Amino acid sequence: MITTSGCVNLCSKEPIITIEMVGKSSVKYGNLSDIFLGIQGEGLWVGKRQLFIRFSGCNLRCKFCDTKYAQTPSRECLFFGERLKNPINALWLKEKIKDINFHSISLTGGEPLLQIDFLKEFLVPKEYIVYLDTNGSLPFEFEKIKDLIDLVCMDIKLPSSTRQRPLWDEHKKFLIQAKDIFVKMVITEETEEDDFLYGVEVVNDISSKIPLVLQSSKKGLFDRLFYFQEKALKKLSDVRIVPQVHKVFGIK
Repeated sequence: MITTSGCVNLCSKEPIITIEMVGKSSVKYGNLSDIFLGIQGEGLWVGKRQLFIRFSGCNLRCKFCDTKYAQTPSRECLFFGERLKNPINALWLKEKIKDINFHSISLTGGEPLLQIDFLKEFLVPKEYIVYLDTNGSLPFEFEKIKDLIDLVCMDIKLPSSTRQRPLWDEHKKFLIQAKDIFVKMVITEETEEDDFLYGVEVVNDISSKIPLVLQSSKKGLFDRLFYFQEKALKKLSDVRIVPQVHKVFGIK
């Protein structure tokens, strides 16, 4: 049985709904930022109608991150605009979304793979097409759910762009495991060509047929993307420049 109770945020008079499961002590909970319906604005599935589940908490701190609010655990989760108290019950969420019309579920963040127990409970049995958006740094966690994922969007985190340590080994291990995957690289004003070319080699060492999507961190960088695309096409067969389409419409 599912029960809800109301409480009040000290900073707001709006109720925060607390979700509890009675008689389901082993049920897994997740710390989520928001859940909403929209279109995929990046990569190979641009325009697809998706149910987005944004996870709170990330193990990286990329300089260009555009979802900094999801880097750390959240007290609340927005569920179609309704404020819920974290953590969110996996079985409750499955029940709530069963009648919603969408092409696929997008697991995004933050970093979804940090909450692997929640994912295993939520995704089993497999009922939906599932799209995983990940930073590609947790290959051993991915291995636990890889058969439940239909398409992976894996970031190659270029150190000159992120200002983080290199993740080449993690990326290689991740790419080896994935069946259906494309790679995304965010290009900034600080992205170094040698860095970029090494990232291309990481992909090419696994397969030259893995699609690569180049995405700009800001406006005005098209010439850089176009130049890098030409370089990457010498190694990879499918290299695309894809802007963040959802931002054109002013949506999440």
